[in-house]
Amino acid sequence: MRVQGYLNVDEIDTAEVNLSTQHPAMATLIELPNKTWENRTSRAIQLGTDDEEDRVGVVFTGSMHAREWGGSDICVAFMNRLVSAYESRQPLQFGYKVFSSQQVKQIMEKLWIYVFPCVNPDGKHYSQTAAKMWRKNRNRNGSGDLKYQGVDVNRNFDFLWNSNIGASSELRNETYKGTDAFSEPETRNVKYLFDAHPDVRYYVDIHSWQGIIICPWGDDENQTIDPSQNFLNPIYNGKRGKARDSGYREYVPMSDNITAFGIAGLMNEALGPVGGDETHPDTKYRVQQGIELYATAGTSSDYAYSRHMADPSKSKIMGFTIEFSKEEFILPFREMQNIIQERSTLP
Repeated sequence: MRVQGYLNVDEIDTAEVNLSTQHPAMATLIELPNKTWENRTSRAIQLGTDDEEDRVGVVFTGSMHAREWGGSDICVAFMNRLVSAYESRQPLQFGYKVFSSQQVKQIMEKLWIYVFPCVNPDGKHYSQTAAKMWRKNRNRNGSGDLKYQGVDVNRNFDFLWNSNIGASSELRNETYKGTDAFSEPETRNVKYLFDAHPDVRYYVDIHSWQGIIICPWGDDENQTIDPSQNFLNPIYNGKRGKARDSGYREYVPMSDNITAFGIAGLMNEALGPVGGDETHPDTKYRVQQGIELYATAGTSSDYAYSRHMADPSKSKIMGFTIEFSKEEFILPFREMQNIIQERSTLP
C-alpha cells in the first residue's frame, strides 16, 4: 500500500508493467540487466510511436537517493498523463500552462522518451519501511552493522570518481562512493540506458529539495577558454573542488555552456504558469552550475555530459539535475501533488 500517499516500490513497478501492457504501441517496458543487492529487477519505459529515423532520445530518472520519494511519483504521473493525452488526442493542462494536442503528438512521434522512475528501489523500500532518512542503496559492504552499509548511488558514476570531491571513501559516510566507479547495479543500469540507446541527447535526473535546476559542472567553476584544463588531464589532479582557489576551472565549450543554460532557463520558464496564475506565478527555481550548490564528483548528470569527451565515439548528452521543492526531502503528499504537476511540464 502507499506510504503517506506516495507510491511504494512494488506500486511503481506495477505502474510500469500496466502502462506497457495496456498501451503496447506507445509504451515499451525495458528490463534493465543489473539486479539490485536485494535481488530486485529494475525497469524503465520507452515512450514513443511511429518509428522514424533520427529521433532524439531524452532520459528521465527518479529516486536515485532513497529518501527523495517524489521523483518516482513525478515520473509515473508524467508517463501516464502523456500517454493518456496522446491516445485521447486531448491537450495537457497544468495550472494555466497548456500543451496542445499537436504538441503532445510531436512529443510522442518525434522523440524517444526513456523514463526510469526508481533507480534505487532497495534504498527507497528501506526508507519507506524502516529508516525514513536513508539516502544510499542497500549494499551491505561486507558488514552486518547498519552504519557501514550502503553506497551513495549519485557518487558512483565514472566522472572524477577517484577525486573524492564531494564524496567519501569512508563506509559510514552518507556520500560513500563505493569501491569503484559503477561498482553498483543501480549506476550500471543508468549507464545501460545510455549505452543501449545512442539516440539519447538529453538527460534529466530528478532530486529534492533545493528548488534549483543544475547544469554541469559540479567539480569546479566552468571556463570556456582553455580546453587542456579538463577532467581528463592528470596534471590538474588535486586542484579541483575544495582547492578552487588554485585557479583550476573545468572546461566546457562556449556553445555547450550557452545551450545548457538556455535549456535550463526554458525549463524554469515552463514552471511558472503551473504554480501560480498568469500575472503572479509562484514557481520559479534558480538556474545554476552544480558547483554553486556544493562540490561533487561521480554524479549522474556530469557523467552523462562527460561521456562524449572521454570517448568521442559516444553521443553528446546534455545533462541536468532538477532539485524539486524548496522545503524538505519528503513533503506532505498534498504538497507533493503540486510538485508533480510542475515537473510534468518539463519536456
